[in-house]
Amino acid sequence: MSSPALDALLVELAQARDELDMPMGGLRNLLAIDMPAEIDPPLNEHLSFLTRRRDLLVAAIAALDALAAHGYPDVPLQAISSGYLQRMQQELAETHSAIRRFVSQIEATQARINLERDDA
Repeated sequence: MSSPALDALLVELAQARDELDMPMGGLRNLLAIDMPAEIDPPLNEHLSFLTRRRDLLVAAIAALDALAAHGYPDVPLQAISSGYLQRMQQELAETHSAIRRFVSQIEATQARINLERDDA
């Protein structure tokens, strides 16, 4: 099963990647023609920026494709023996029982304040 959110993000990222091709080509063209030397550094800087952005988009698309191939968003349940499952359920019940023996410090302080008011 695919995720609509993942599919939409992949489309958006692919579109953003593709939209960089034309300005990158234009910058390469500008760098290839006879222009004053002082214009080269900003052109190169922006071409480097766009190239890095495109590389990051390509990596993000590849990572999301791998995530989808891994079955995202589904996380399968792991099969274990019924004996181990019962043991874990018992441990969980005991842990919940222990946790119910505690309150937060705020709750304890409020309860103490209420008790002191009732005694007054």
